[in-house]
Amino acid sequence: MKYLLLGGSGFIGSHLAKKLSKDNFVAVAGRNKKDNSTSFYYHEVDFTNCKDFSNLIAEYDVIIHLVSTILPSENLQNINQEITDNVFPSVILLKNIIDLNKQLVFISSGGTVYGDSNKPKAETDNTNPICNYGISKLFIEKYINLYNYYYSKKFKIIRLANPYSEETFRGRKQGIIPIIIDNTLSGKETEIYGKNQTRDYIYIDDAISGILSVLDYRGNQTIFNIGTGIGHTIEQIISLIEDKLGKKCKISYSSPRKCDVQNNVLDISLIKNETNWHPKTSLSQGIDTILEKIQGRI
Repeated sequence: MKYLLLGGSGFIGSHLAKKLSKDNFVAVAGRNKKDNSTSFYYHEVDFTNCKDFSNLIAEYDVIIHLVSTILPSENLQNINQEITDNVFPSVILLKNIIDLNKQLVFISSGGTVYGDSNKPKAETDNTNPICNYGISKLFIEKYINLYNYYYSKKFKIIRLANPYSEETFRGRKQGIIPIIIDNTLSGKETEIYGKNQTRDYIYIDDAISGILSVLDYRGNQTIFNIGTGIGHTIEQIISLIEDKLGKKCKISYSSPRKCDVQNNVLDISLIKNETNWHPKTSLSQGIDTILEKIQGRI
């Protein structure tokens, strides 16, 4: 199988490309390579300004769409540009995929498309995003569903929880967990927006294995949550890190942001039942793994 990962040089894409390439031909498309050591064939493309993806995708069987130029924020000044840069090119890509009879997998956001909820959210539950990032993801999902309906396709949508790992990508830690660990080890303060916010945190290896299970899936379902199904508050994470490091975390609390939901946990019953996938790494084990790898570099 030949895979093209659009936006594949990012945090999730680089891990996915590495795993997929063990048994498949994998190419990555984006504006910039992650680094000069990448072993994948690389297409330089400006997704936001591309008017036709046909030549780019022609030789590949499966297109995995990971591109987003948006971060969750309270800034609503750039909505027109965000839609132009993310939704419009995605619709062009969809048409090209239909014309060339390719397969599509879209990496959406389980952490934002559902909005706030006091219970784990299943794929059939209502969606009510409260940030620009989640709305753009849901826009694209709706067009994928439309094309699935009109053209009898089974393009897949993956609603991913909050992935984390010990790695630094483009100078940034991936997720609040390694940020707190890194700041605590270096004696720095971590700023937290709001208190007692609950999230579904998934270690990157589990996230990738979940995505692979969906790629291999041949059933009728098209939307899958990938997470742990377990929620943890920031305060629980801080307590775990303090216990493992034997030192206090320096935390400063700021007012919650309007773009952040208070509670978000994914119901992963569907992917478990349909693919037999399940996450293997508990939050405690994930933190242990991060600490082991950090300490191995010290």
